[in-house]
Amino acid sequence: MKKKRLVALLLTAVLSLQGNAAFAASISVCSNNAQTAEPISLNERKVHGFHNYDYGTDGGYEYVDESEHYYKFVPSVTDYYDVNVENFIEGDTSIEVYDSSGKELDYGNWNQFTNVCKTDGTKLISGNVYYIRIYTYFNGEVARPVYTTVIKHTHSYRLEYSGEASCVREGYKIYRCDNCGNEYETTIPKTAHMWNTEYTIDKNPTCTTAGKKSIYCSYDDVNDICTAVKTTVTIPALGHNYKLDVIWKADQYENGGELYFCNRCGKEKTVTISRPKTIIFSKSSFVYNNKVRKPTVTVKDAKGNKIASSNYTVSYAKGCKNVGAYKVTVKFKGKKYTGSLSKTFTIVPKATTLKSVTAAKKGFTAKWAKQAPQTTGYQIQYAANSKFTGAKTVTVSKNKTVSAKVSKLAAKKKYYVRVRTYKTVNGKKYYSAWSKSMLVTTKK
Repeated sequence: MKKKRLVALLLTAVLSLQGNAAFAASISVCSNNAQTAEPISLNERKVHGFHNYDYGTDGGYEYVDESEHYYKFVPSVTDYYDVNVENFIEGDTSIEVYDSSGKELDYGNWNQFTNVCKTDGTKLISGNVYYIRIYTYFNGEVARPVYTTVIKHTHSYRLEYSGEASCVREGYKIYRCDNCGNEYETTIPKTAHMWNTEYTIDKNPTCTTAGKKSIYCSYDDVNDICTAVKTTVTIPALGHNYKLDVIWKADQYENGGELYFCNRCGKEKTVTISRPKTIIFSKSSFVYNNKVRKPTVTVKDAKGNKIASSNYTVSYAKGCKNVGAYKVTVKFKGKKYTGSLSKTFTIVPKATTLKSVTAAKKGFTAKWAKQAPQTTGYQIQYAANSKFTGAKTVTVSKNKTVSAKVSKLAAKKKYYVRVRTYKTVNGKKYYSAWSKSMLVTTKK
């Protein structure tokens, strides 16, 4: 029996090589070849008998009979197909499937327990021609028929490999057919992101540039980090945090300054302290009323900005009641200012009222109300126009005098007349406001 098996295997190998050559060169193999292949259809059960060859009886070898048959199959649908051969003999069977070029696509061996030989299943393309070679041999006993059927292959898939899905990538499952080895893959959708509850700083803000922070996905399967971002928020620039380092005071002559350093970035900044320049009074002139008169004071720097009153003290000259000029002194204090400024305001005599202007020959006589307190005398002014352009003035040096005569004027000419008081203090005259004017026409 072992000798039979040895002979069978050798014959199978030889005939297999001859079969490939038959397709490549279209030469005969045993009694059949591809050119004379019998057509077979899907699910058609074909039967053929043995063609016996005698390999000799010498040397103790037994007779071995064998048979070879070819079928031609043209699939109408691209799919996987099996070739089944039933052979109820004490021997062996093999199946080979070739394409039209002679390339072997599939192979099947006899199963001694089921007496069925079956290919593993191979993918055939619609419209192409395929050749099926059925080889059988037996030990010389009674020959029986061989049945061949082409059927669609039934896959028997099982899970071969799998990969879990994450938010970074899709998962997968790979199934493999135990019969033909064909594989297919299914996709497992990505999972949802696992968002952190706290922000991650992407870029720290500086004094001058904004930063940003984001909510990231927390997935990290052994450093296979997900970089998905849920939201990003701008962190405003911090701005400089300046601290005063050095200060030099401003006075009425020169500006001062402050030197600052940012304690975050070290940037330096110098701020000019503009020098004090101007004293501004609420009123620069008051009318005598027998009471102390003092203006309120505002101080402005060279840029016209108001200097806070906390930076200076104000002192007034003595008196500030009678007619005259009074000095106000502003003395600077504190960290930013030093030195002083001064300015005077005046108190002027109370004005008088022009009572009458009487025409005279080439002149007129003016009378006014007496204004003796803080008054030295009076001034009478007249002009040919209401604006008093080119006006002439007559001074009355006694405060008790309440009238004055003006002569040597043009006859029958109109003149506007007004009067005011004055007070001489330390050689300087201080004048009241003018009275309302009166119109007079001189006589001929």
